[in-house]
Amino acid sequence: MVLKIVFRLFALTVVCGFLYFTYNEFVNKPRRDAGDEAAIQSMRTIINAQEQYKERYRRYASALYELGPPMHGRKGGEESANLIPGDLASGRRFGYQFRVHGYGDTFSVTADPLGKSDPMKIRRHFFLDPNGKIRVSETGPAKQSSPLFHD
Repeated sequence: MVLKIVFRLFALTVVCGFLYFTYNEFVNKPRRDAGDEAAIQSMRTIINAQEQYKERYRRYASALYELGPPMHGRKGGEESANLIPGDLASGRRFGYQFRVHGYGDTFSVTADPLGKSDPMKIRRHFFLDPNGKIRVSETGPAKQSSPLFHD
């Protein structure tokens, strides 16, 4: 009888400990921000737009506005190819600042979080290298030497 009670108390202690540590890890663990997913999708949109832009104009765009829609009353062209939405062409979308760095036959893209975010969420910095690989940093702007991002 006493052995059954001791065993039940031990089992209850183990279960409570497991639940405590599982709950604590879930609540206190930094989580990826949904904006990160949107930032990566926006970078992929820029990749596709850059490829289309290069087919048309034999070079990569050196700025986002070259990929975006034309200003009111103007025709599209090399300075506004209408390949990406206006908000992305403005450089600000989903809480990120996007920049294109064009170099004629190559380009890179950066996406950096705007402002401060919830400290429980990881807001990462992204860099799209000339080979189409996305690199990531959690501590500051990502660059060519940052680790590769894995979906």
